[in-house]
Amino acid sequence: MNPHCFMIEVEPQPGNLLGAHVSKAISHIWLLSTDIKEARDIVFGFLKSDLWEVKEEKELTRRSTAGTSNQVSFNAE
Repeated sequence: MNPHCFMIEVEPQPGNLLGAHVSKAISHIWLLSTDIKEARDIVFGFLKSDLWEVKEEKELTRRSTAGTSNQVSFNAE
């Protein structure tokens, strides 16, 4: 299993109780999966079932952190 991080701009849909408080949000979701496509399908399905509409998936890049052996940081571009 590999960790996959998704940063997604979402808007609440009718019936989402948070819609009274926010008009849009940025969702950060980590998911363990052996396949990134499967992970993306699970994340998008979860958001849809929780009444959030995906507006944009932000691209994340993976880069090693200088001076360390195992740390990885994810940055939106």
